[in-house]
Amino acid sequence: MPVRQVVSRIVLGVDRVLFTLHAERMRRDTVRVRNTSTHPLRPHYCSSFLVMTALLALAALPVRSACAFAPSISRKVSFLRARSGLIASSSRLEDHTNSRAVSLFGLCNPRFCLSSSSVNSVDRRAAPVQDFGALPDWRSDPSLTDVYHLPTLSVPTRFVNSVVCDSTIGPYLASNMEELDGIHPRVKLVRDVPKGAADPNGDDGGGKRKLVLLDPSRVVASVVEDEEDIGDSAKLSQEQHDIFKALRQTLPGIPSNALRELAFNDVQAGPSFTVSIPQEQQTHSRILQKLLPPEAQPPPAGYEQVGHVLHLNLKPHHEPCGRLIGDVMLEKLKPSVRSVITKVGDIDGPFRTYDLKVLAGEDSTDITLVEHGVTLSFDLSKVYWSTRLSDQRTRSIEEEFQPGHVIADAFCGVGALCVRAAVDKDCTVVANDLNPDAVKYCLSNAAGNGVEDKVMATCGDARDFIARLGDMSPLPHHLMLNFPLASTDFLSTLRSWPSIEPLDVETSVHVYTFARGDKEERRDAADVAINMVANGLLPYINSNEGQEILNDLGCQVRAREVRDVAPGKVVIWVTFKVTQELLLKMQNT
Repeated sequence: MPVRQVVSRIVLGVDRVLFTLHAERMRRDTVRVRNTSTHPLRPHYCSSFLVMTALLALAALPVRSACAFAPSISRKVSFLRARSGLIASSSRLEDHTNSRAVSLFGLCNPRFCLSSSSVNSVDRRAAPVQDFGALPDWRSDPSLTDVYHLPTLSVPTRFVNSVVCDSTIGPYLASNMEELDGIHPRVKLVRDVPKGAADPNGDDGGGKRKLVLLDPSRVVASVVEDEEDIGDSAKLSQEQHDIFKALRQTLPGIPSNALRELAFNDVQAGPSFTVSIPQEQQTHSRILQKLLPPEAQPPPAGYEQVGHVLHLNLKPHHEPCGRLIGDVMLEKLKPSVRSVITKVGDIDGPFRTYDLKVLAGEDSTDITLVEHGVTLSFDLSKVYWSTRLSDQRTRSIEEEFQPGHVIADAFCGVGALCVRAAVDKDCTVVANDLNPDAVKYCLSNAAGNGVEDKVMATCGDARDFIARLGDMSPLPHHLMLNFPLASTDFLSTLRSWPSIEPLDVETSVHVYTFARGDKEERRDAADVAINMVANGLLPYINSNEGQEILNDLGCQVRAREVRDVAPGKVVIWVTFKVTQELLLKMQNT
């Protein structure tokens, strides 16, 4: 076998072995980077080893054979580099910074996309990115700027206000463009005539004319009109009639009767006006639609702001780009947001807490916020908190609590409801939570708002807390059970309350529970929740008769939906009164 063929086979074998090792190393490094999100991908030098091997082989060949064989080796090196998809060194990366094939964040990215929308506007997309390595400053990427070429009306200055406020012209103004939704500051509708623009008067009108921006999608599309709709143009002079004809030809989407009024006031079709919207004016969602790769679309839609912290619940397909998402949202929502975090895993454990990961900004979860005039401070990583419950707390305080009432809260958390009830309604509050950190924050928040003498809190099991409430005289006016996962499991503890003598206070128990509607039995989620409460109080009863039985015992059951938590799954608030008849029924069964 000729020496050249032997060497060729050796090089090809080395190529295959090195590529297999290289691919496995890439896979491990990629997994490691995605798990840590702190280290960039390391450069690989498989192709360098291949070059060295080829050079050694060439050294053993005659010069003529070597010259003939070099192009083959060059093709193999290029092939390996193309398969690896990485740039071997930082110097090579600098040489590629002007290439559209290199993504914003330093990885080879052939998915760079430059798309255009309608004939009158341009929508440019930035290179999609992955969350590998350190993030450079995406803020300077010119492809994030959106450029629109809008039709205009050239309006005499004295008629600008009447044209903009005209109800027949209003639907055709650029302010109705979906592309401009969320832009801040808003795009100005009235502009000066640019110098050198092709204005109908041939100049800027000496400041006597302004341009009013129009929505291209509305004014360009033709409308079908009857002759009666077009109307009589006899009232127009010849000059005005020429203006009317030019308007109809240029802006066929606007009804003729409106164009006739414009022509009567010497309003003409103006020059095209270019509007540039830099990334500083765009929303975080709009920016992320351009930066995220297709597999990470659409961008995260929902979030919760807790003090200075923005809390996301990233879905699995968002996680590889988590740091980019955090960086964009931090930039767009500062200064009120100084840290962006995401939940890692599910709410778990007896304290209903979860692990957090900081995506951008300050590495701090110490929160201070104000809810309806009450200042609350706590560490978000140590306690459960939901801003979405703020409205429900307000509703309870305004509609259920009365001044001077005694409130018992079995799952008080950091004391938001307790402190607000004490401050707003001068209520006395006895509270409890299994989480010692929550109890600590509840007491400190009460002291910080000057109601430490109104709020008392203990740390322990809710069943023991509810049982001890029976020793109070009188009983509390309200008992809050805001633990949707298992609130109804604690209702059986009420059987320990005294029932021999008539009750001085019939406690209103407020239960929050998850529920789903039952289509087969034609019951909505509220009906299901009421029966869950009834079964928690009286386990032997038929689940479909719970509300009727409780009302026969004087419990005055009410229910309403609080919020959605998942498709078909909602949180329901159920309230009932603890009557002597109910306690006797519970104790005798």
